[in-house]
Amino acid sequence: MSMSSQTLPQFLLFAAGTVFGGLVAFFTWGMLSPGDPSAAFLPTIVPHQDKFLHFIAFGMMAFPAGIVLPRRYLGFVLMSLVALAAGMEFAQDASRLGRQSSWVDFLASSLGALVACAFLLLCRRAYGRKRDKQTISAAE
Repeated sequence: MSMSSQTLPQFLLFAAGTVFGGLVAFFTWGMLSPGDPSAAFLPTIVPHQDKFLHFIAFGMMAFPAGIVLPRRYLGFVLMSLVALAAGMEFAQDASRLGRQSSWVDFLASSLGALVACAFLLLCRRAYGRKRDKQTISAAE
């Protein structure tokens, strides 16, 4: 089997999609499980730990998709994660498994996705400027 110039980008796209899907599945399980599964493996020393975990989880989900997809899709990634956050809160309320929906959880999740997408956008812009400077200096 020969390696083409497309093999690595295709593998990276596949790997990022797999990581994204795995994170979505894991965090969906965590948010829809009865009780609080994070209490089993995290100490409760951080105030508002649940909100912090929502922020981190949705930020983590934004990264694999935001890194490999073109910049024009960052808005789609953000809106998809905001919709997932709303769906999770609705599902928690509808499931009757001892979980309660919360506007604050939804806001923490949405803010985590927003901060991650904004960070990715800033990194892409900085990388683009650096690449443009290198191209200009190489042409001179």
